[in-house]
Amino acid sequence: MSQTARLGVFFLALLAPAFAMYPSLVAHSTAAKEHLVATEFGPQAASQREELQRRLQQAVEQIDAIPSLAEFVFGAVSTPTTDRAFVVWSRTDLAAYRLTSAVELYAADGRLVSRFASCRNTPTTRHRAIGCSWEQPFDEVSPFGSSERHVLRTGRGICDRGRIVGSIVVRVMLDYRTLPFISSQGPYLESLRPNRQAPPEGASGRDVEFVVYGWSRAPTFESGTSVWTLPDDVFQRLIESRDPFWATLDRDNDTFRVYFLNDRGGIYALGYPVITGVGHLINLAELVMLVAAWYAVMLAGSDAVQRAHCADSGGRARAPARSALQLLPQAVPGLPGGRGGSGVHSRDLHPHPMSPRSFARARKRPPREP
Repeated sequence: MSQTARLGVFFLALLAPAFAMYPSLVAHSTAAKEHLVATEFGPQAASQREELQRRLQQAVEQIDAIPSLAEFVFGAVSTPTTDRAFVVWSRTDLAAYRLTSAVELYAADGRLVSRFASCRNTPTTRHRAIGCSWEQPFDEVSPFGSSERHVLRTGRGICDRGRIVGSIVVRVMLDYRTLPFISSQGPYLESLRPNRQAPPEGASGRDVEFVVYGWSRAPTFESGTSVWTLPDDVFQRLIESRDPFWATLDRDNDTFRVYFLNDRGGIYALGYPVITGVGHLINLAELVMLVAAWYAVMLAGSDAVQRAHCADSGGRARAPARSALQLLPQAVPGLPGGRGGSGVHSRDLHPHPMSPRSFARARKRPPREP
């Protein structure tokens, strides 16, 4: 077998196991992605309302812990500012988790003193609290572009020695952009998330899209550029049961695997694109290139090792030859420089060894008298 044929056989021996493992790798990757969507992304999306209420409760408790809250509403203010409300907002979980929220401070007569908001709801120009305790949070609808968003609102009076000297109102918007698995629109806000974790290299779930539908089938939020159309059979199954399920949907000539959940607030869909035949061919081509690169590295390493071995073997072969030549005068009794001889040493034989004729003439020559 020629050298080229042997190299080709060795390359195929490396490539065959990679091709054989590709289907199992695709199946394992798909199962891991669907497990991630069903156990983490889906529950996070469905429980955001409850999580928002919990964050709001923690925020009002943190506001209660501010000892000098009454000082934020003292003093005449001709035009509402943002600095006082921002100080209050920055000391709560509203800032820590970058929730879409607002804090408003009002004077005793109901005038707006300061307001800081990361949401676009329009505040009331006057507000007067009726008590020093927090109101029960309630859901109000706020316009957000062409759609409407739900906002949790609560407030209380700011009291000093039992007297109401002002009011504070806290609003938190149900904004799906703050979900942990959805990247922020700006890298600065993404870096400020307290629970932000850098995804590991090659982590699954990067291509998952998220869409929220109302019960009228109209989408109210989408993380991508388009949404899936809900078929009648899928919508009927959502009406009949609250159990989550997977479905296969088509969109713009692409096939998606979509995970559906629902509650009284709406329908949640998380999906990822299915790899097509062309996609599999591209993956296999990349696999061939990877194996070829590894094969080239192995050949280069083998050639370097062989060259080093040959150089080392040649040095060891020349060393015994010199040793034998140096010991030759000691082995021949009549040779000058050997046993009983003098005047000619082994170093005189190098680097020009004695020829056979000179060697025979030297044996016939009598040794010189000392």
